[in-house]
Amino acid sequence: MTEDDNCEITSIQSLIGCTGRRWIMGVISQLEERQFYLEDLTGAVPIDLSNANSITSFLSTEHKITSGFFVENTVILAEGELLSNGIFQVNTCGFPPLEDREASLSMLMGLDFFGGGVIAAEETVRLSTLEKKAMNDMFVILSDVWLDSSEFGKLGEMIAARSRLKEHSRFLFIPGPEDAGPSKALPRCTLPKYLTEELQKHIPNAIFLVATITHQSHLCPLPLTVQPIIWNYDHCLRLYPTPHTIVLGDKSEQKAFKYAGITCFNPGSFANDSSFAAYRPCTKEVELSALES
Repeated sequence: MTEDDNCEITSIQSLIGCTGRRWIMGVISQLEERQFYLEDLTGAVPIDLSNANSITSFLSTEHKITSGFFVENTVILAEGELLSNGIFQVNTCGFPPLEDREASLSMLMGLDFFGGGVIAAEETVRLSTLEKKAMNDMFVILSDVWLDSSEFGKLGEMIAARSRLKEHSRFLFIPGPEDAGPSKALPRCTLPKYLTEELQKHIPNAIFLVATITHQSHLCPLPLTVQPIIWNYDHCLRLYPTPHTIVLGDKSEQKAFKYAGITCFNPGSFANDSSFAAYRPCTKEVELSALES
């Protein structure tokens, strides 16, 4: 299905008594062991993906599975037919299309999902103008950086020795999956004080944040049995409205690309090859870089 295609979605409850192909939308779940279901607000139906072809055979058949990670707790669109045994035979499935950012913002009327209340249209225009004027401002992003307590102190000393860097920059430290902390639930808690207190002596305005990246208008759509979430901060993991930029930092190689108008990039593994990325919000340009060995 292309972005220009339209389909009529049938509620799962309404499938009873229906014949022929139907489109349904719901959340993938496993209500019984080794049996996947698709759930919506009206009910649940067991699904069978055995006859769905992969995207590699898209050109030779009308049936396909679109690219993406299909896991429990993700929302999908599925085209198929309800069989006599009550199982929905899936021929085609994929993720719901992304909603245009401007369309989302027009419906939200300035509501800030991160606790900022309602932002007036005039303020939005003012902030956008300031961003475009800040030609020299950028984010420098390093991923997969390994620092123990003593190394944090050395980093602080290095930054403190450069007064302009210390006075005109802000430093954000995002805990990774292997970092110390009370739990692995997302968002991750701040790094323990014993690791960072030496750094903060040199950089008192350092900020420690939490982040991770994935899909489905949410940074972590995985089942809670796989990745627990702190519900009080679940709103911090949402990607709605569609963001301008998504940064995925892990051990993978550097990469920058556009997806549905979103600037996406991976800064690479600093630990492996000293790679990093610089991002300019005013132009949404990404510079993939690396230190010389």
